[in-house]
Amino acid sequence: MTLTCNVIKDLLPLYVEDLLNEDSIVFVEQHLQSCKECRHELELVRQSVILPIETNPAPFITIQKNIQKKKRQIGIFSCLLTLILTLVIGGFLTAPNYLPYQQENVQLNTTENGLVVAQFSDTVANFQVEKQLTKDGLNYIYHITAWNNSWNQLFPSEQRKNTILNPNSEKIKAVYYYPGNDYQDQLIYGDTPYLDGSVTTLPRLVLAYYLVGAFLLMIINGILAIVLRDKKWATIFKHIFLISVSYLLSHLLIKGLSTTSYSAARDFYLICLLTGVLYGGYLLLNQLFSTKKT
Repeated sequence: MTLTCNVIKDLLPLYVEDLLNEDSIVFVEQHLQSCKECRHELELVRQSVILPIETNPAPFITIQKNIQKKKRQIGIFSCLLTLILTLVIGGFLTAPNYLPYQQENVQLNTTENGLVVAQFSDTVANFQVEKQLTKDGLNYIYHITAWNNSWNQLFPSEQRKNTILNPNSEKIKAVYYYPGNDYQDQLIYGDTPYLDGSVTTLPRLVLAYYLVGAFLLMIINGILAIVLRDKKWATIFKHIFLISVSYLLSHLLIKGLSTTSYSAARDFYLICLLTGVLYGGYLLLNQLFSTKKT
């Protein structure tokens, strides 16, 4: 192979793409007329430039479906993230700020037929009334608490709230108001049935038991998921571990480090709801990363 052939071979790709100037084109064509080997090389270059047209649409349909699936997953994850922020912010804005007893906050009035009506001011966001029978089983003792929250302070309601304590004409021995702290309950109606006259409503500790249970489940299932080699059981223990972690995070986001609550039912339902959202968000995020890795 001569030096000229080497030069021509270097120029052939540009010649096929029509990127040479006129002098170079003339030079290449004159050489091709006298060199069979370079003409063969030209055919090879031309064949390499022509790519076969893909006529099977299946790969493109699969890619399109995967892209659409990923978009849906990202959309769902964004909704879950928004829901998490909404629950946390909503839990903070609606967290009860228990009000001390003042006559302008709650007033008790007795009707002619013996019904006792509790009327609350517009500064009260919500209230709770609980009752219990006295030891002789003839009368009832009522406990009232009222609270405000950040949401009501930002958007105060002008509508006064009221409720009938004894709609079925129950006999009321006493009505106590407790301010949701360690202070003693205040007698605001009737006579005290207690010898020393003092009553203190303590916060509920049920959230502490749930928190300890979730922590123990996290430890036990985390160890079992690592130790057991059975993939099926290891996966189950792993998911229980993740649910426990989600509950612990939810408690931290809703209640912080506190485990006492005067509204345990509200806090527990809110924590459980946030637990489900966090767990679902983890599953979706894990699937997104797995798809990306694949």
